[in-house]
Amino acid sequence: MTPPTVLAKIFLFDQQDSVLTLTRSAHMSNRPFGIDIPGGHVDGDETYEEAVRREVYEETGINQDSYNLNLIYVHTEYIHDKNIIRFTYAGKLTADVSVTLSHEHTAYEWLPLDDPRLQEIPEGYRNGLEHAHQYNLLPA
Repeated sequence: MTPPTVLAKIFLFDQQDSVLTLTRSAHMSNRPFGIDIPGGHVDGDETYEEAVRREVYEETGINQDSYNLNLIYVHTEYIHDKNIIRFTYAGKLTADVSVTLSHEHTAYEWLPLDDPRLQEIPEGYRNGLEHAHQYNLLPA
């Protein structure tokens, strides 16, 4: 049996409660030009929290000491013959930051929660955001 693919992503909020979104590069095999949130694969022995913090830094240049982090949702699904486990976090900036994108993304934008473009984020993560909103798990 193939081991599951484990992913960790974050809805990172600024002081105005807008979410950091990224536009995927054209060369990305999965959802090129799609709207995304920071995060990615959990590597080796790292924890899910270590993975999401590493990915945020790699993809945006935002230092791990610049935000808090809370696990808000865990979701599993079976897609294209792969078992996917998604760990979704929410975090709030605690310092002023500047975003420096990696080659994986071409643009970023801070979107308010009612922005319809957030519907483009993959359903598994979007469900996590809706769950967190419903149960008051989003950072204050």
